[in-house]
Amino acid sequence: VLIDVSGSMKKTDPKNLRQPALRLLIGVLPKGSRAGVWNFAQGASMQVKPGTVTDSWRKKARIRAARIHSRGLYTNIEVALKASTSDWKRPNYKIKRNLILLTDGVVDLSKDPRKNKASRERILKKILPKLKKAGVKVHTIALSKNTDEELLRTLSMATDGGFSQVDSADELERVFLRIFEKTSNIDTVPLQENRFKIDKSIRDFTLLIFRPY
Repeated sequence: VLIDVSGSMKKTDPKNLRQPALRLLIGVLPKGSRAGVWNFAQGASMQVKPGTVTDSWRKKARIRAARIHSRGLYTNIEVALKASTSDWKRPNYKIKRNLILLTDGVVDLSKDPRKNKASRERILKKILPKLKKAGVKVHTIALSKNTDEELLRTLSMATDGGFSQVDSADELERVFLRIFEKTSNIDTVPLQENRFKIDKSIRDFTLLIFRPY
């Protein structure tokens, strides 16, 4: 999971709702799966080391979610993609690889437009082919109308992932949940007249309740 922490997030996510959205995702990840979290701005910072999802992993990940901020400079999407997928060089048909990229900006690593353009080209011509070869599905979330929608859509469509345009940070939790439902083989039960039934054979289940902030 790659989370944009650039300064522009002060306007697009003033309540820092990226934190509870990430905690929700952490909470619903199946035990035994593997996950990791990076924050990125000018560079990429590993917040939660990739590892097997256990109770202790969830506890540490929830604490680290509090490190999501809006103080970074630039939006270096290229370095974030490289850092988080450095060990995904060959396909692994035993597992499903998914990458979630949340940003409110465009490729921005320098005041020189030529360097930004070159970085964007490297993403499309070098990084994207490698992700496809490694069997990675990229799911992109645009948290602003000022994002490079063309780039984000290309990354997701070329890898059979999903693209989401979010007009308000209030929608983030539901977007993260939708992505999770697409990427995980989970059983759900229908909600009818504000009620649901759980079979007696079920020993454990997760209940998600959304409330206004």
